[in-house]
Amino acid sequence: MNAYFSIGTTTPIAEIKTALQTQYGSENVTVHYESTAYLIFSCTYISEKVIKILWSTTIRCYYGDAYSSGATITNEVQFLGYPTGTASVIHLVLGDSFFYLVFLSSSTNSGVAIIAKLTNNNYVCVGFLGSSSYAIYTRGRDTTDSEDIVISTLDKGFVNSLSKLYKQPLIFVKASGIIEETSGGELATISGLYNVSYTTGSAAVLVKGTNYLMSPCRLYMSDSQTYVNTCLFAEW
Repeated sequence: MNAYFSIGTTTPIAEIKTALQTQYGSENVTVHYESTAYLIFSCTYISEKVIKILWSTTIRCYYGDAYSSGATITNEVQFLGYPTGTASVIHLVLGDSFFYLVFLSSSTNSGVAIIAKLTNNNYVCVGFLGSSSYAIYTRGRDTTDSEDIVISTLDKGFVNSLSKLYKQPLIFVKASGIIEETSGGELATISGLYNVSYTTGSAAVLVKGTNYLMSPCRLYMSDSQTYVNTCLFAEW
């Protein structure tokens, strides 16, 4: 079941750690290193890699093969963030198999981090920024197959005659052009995380009502210059 956590900008590292332990159990979250600036952890519910989150007025995310020492992980790969900007709001939704973090930041407008286990048991780390000018450090990776990925989303906002939105699972495509799929030939998706047929600005994040989070859009990735035109969406 998904759970929502409002993350403050005073002690975000400690709050993200507490959220992970609350959702998955402290026995299932290995904290390798923690300071006011860094959280390095492992949690097989969402990743087979070691994850590093860096806080320095805004958020940057990395994965690596193992914890080394201090704030160092081996074979480090950055998949989200830019070293300038000041985050003003941070939202986090944790599902049974995903980490979905959204923040608003000056300079970069917005950022989204997705760390997840797909329904084909492959793991992914995906980052987006709301400005193509600052997106050089964002990327998507299938970390199980060590291959770049992008997502294919809805192209524009629309509603039905009753003003209801539509949602679709996130569709992941590898750099080779092969779609992520299960052994049975179905789309490999993230249970509980969707793309919805609603558009907003790259510097706006919406929490509608009390039980769902919409990301900003348009969102950019560096590797393929692709973007998310409509909001990412999670309920709790």
